[in-house]
Amino acid sequence: MTDKALSNAAETFPALDAPTMTLSLELGGILASWQHADSRMLASAHLQPTDGTPMQPGMPIGGFKAVGPPEVEGSFGSSCAESTGDEVMWLCSFHIKVSCVDDFKRLMREECATVLAVEPGMLRYELMQSTDDPCIFLVVEIVADLSAIAVHEARRVDGTLRAAIKEMEAVDRHDSPMRGVRWSAAGGLRQLQWAAACRESAVLRMLCGDFLLAPPPNSVKPEGASPITLAAIGSTRQRRLLEWLTVVLAPQHQVASASFRTQQKMGGMSGEIRFLDVTMRTGETLPLVLKSATGSPLRKTMGNAREACFYNELAAHLSVANVPTCFWASSLETGEVVLLLEALENAVPAGTFFGAAQPNNWAVAPQLKALCAGNPGPEAIAADAFTLYARMHGTYWQDAELLSKPWLRGAAWHAGKGEAVWRAAQAQAQSAWAGLRAAISAGETPISWDAHLVACLDASFAKVDWLSYQAELKARPFTLVHGDAHAHNFMWVEQRTPAARQCLIDFEMVGVGSGAQELGQYCISHVPVELRRAKEADWVRGYHVELLGVLREAGAREGTEEYKLESALSEYVAGGAGRWIWFVPVLQALGLPPPMNQFFHDQLAAFLHDHVADASLSPMPRV
Repeated sequence: MTDKALSNAAETFPALDAPTMTLSLELGGILASWQHADSRMLASAHLQPTDGTPMQPGMPIGGFKAVGPPEVEGSFGSSCAESTGDEVMWLCSFHIKVSCVDDFKRLMREECATVLAVEPGMLRYELMQSTDDPCIFLVVEIVADLSAIAVHEARRVDGTLRAAIKEMEAVDRHDSPMRGVRWSAAGGLRQLQWAAACRESAVLRMLCGDFLLAPPPNSVKPEGASPITLAAIGSTRQRRLLEWLTVVLAPQHQVASASFRTQQKMGGMSGEIRFLDVTMRTGETLPLVLKSATGSPLRKTMGNAREACFYNELAAHLSVANVPTCFWASSLETGEVVLLLEALENAVPAGTFFGAAQPNNWAVAPQLKALCAGNPGPEAIAADAFTLYARMHGTYWQDAELLSKPWLRGAAWHAGKGEAVWRAAQAQAQSAWAGLRAAISAGETPISWDAHLVACLDASFAKVDWLSYQAELKARPFTLVHGDAHAHNFMWVEQRTPAARQCLIDFEMVGVGSGAQELGQYCISHVPVELRRAKEADWVRGYHVELLGVLREAGAREGTEEYKLESALSEYVAGGAGRWIWFVPVLQALGLPPPMNQFFHDQLAAFLHDHVADASLSPMPRV
């Protein structure tokens, strides 16, 4: 993606002219009038939901999400509590080059924090990002009065910030549509505040196809005023989307048009999914998925944005494992991620085929028979999944470069670092188990506990030790692992056709670890006990054959021939049991419904009865 390509995109899809009327937003009965910087005094309007639902205070109204620093208390300062009638809101829009989006966010977050710390007249200063086009941003400024704007501008008189931003812009700020919009309060500013609990949510979302514009009550339309139509708003969003796709998909694809589908994702909790149909100038249609997830403290702690790093740095070599093609991936340390991926058409989660008892299928129980008809059963799906795992694991088997990528989960541990993080993860499960153990003894738990499982967990958590863990790592081979191994992280694509196949998806937990562990984790998660008992040895044997084949084809790395089937079977047990020994108490502490906890308890209990007859031989928990 070159600057020339960006320039060409800007010329092909120039910014729209500014709307020719004032826009007003009504929140909880407070009417806020929006007017373009050229001071044309035109008619007012206010937004109402298309379904007629009365608008409530703080109600999100489409298109932008807050990405500014929510931890800064100044952005919700008490000085906003009473309106003087002199407050001014100023909106500035920015269209940023695709390659500069992350740098622009970083720069503006720092500016937001600085402004709120040193400018008492700035009541609110926040960066917002379009949910439709990651290159479009809006800065929302609320100042106490016009003199505060002068103070704000004087602080930046050297022009350093403006120069830095100008280098990042794809379209000059002064040529963009909302190039400057001012709002003057007429009382009631407190009702336009955002509650602390809503800091992550979108506010003042302006470009939304789900809302109609209508004249406010008792308004008088000035002579010659033109209404803003829903079509005009939609065309702005469509044009920005088209421009972004033109840049992102060039030069391999020449985009002619694009539109969102109404299709919804089936299952999953890993972010928002939107489906796109992109038509090329050749007439070919490219179905795509735009996957996004907002940053949060939990996602930051879990490192969920690593999925973008995976697609940028490792996924290109994994077509053999049917990993989807990625056209764009960006992420932030906050856990925020944006991915543009090939759409997997005519697809259903492979976990759907594992029956009505599987908790991930409870929501689709009435449709389960129809969803499974004409598709493979769980035995064939699991065998194929093990083959795809073998191809992924074989591609990066014992690859030392993985250990140099700190974003990979477990990379630091394999390098002998990160002890505190590992101990904290183990402590989370140990604490949860201690609480459950006391409840079990008192007979106060909502599920039934198997005595052998309880003994195994007692023995397992007693073994937690960093040095012992380091010794374990050195004794077994490592590779790139998916990290969240279960059947619902596969999609069965182009179902009921000769081209039907299984694809690996959702790499938020991707890391460095034990390949065979993923097989045990997969079986405990989804496979019915009787089917597992009958087929697990065959599946692991098939995995081992495929793994060695991949390694030989690539030029065997050190230790290839030494990795025996017995080692794979042993690690299938130790890794699968160790991972689920960690999961069971943690999932209960997180508040999963009792029936779901009972299911996973029973799956693990059966696995332990089959493979760990002596509780004292239970493996250390795997985090």
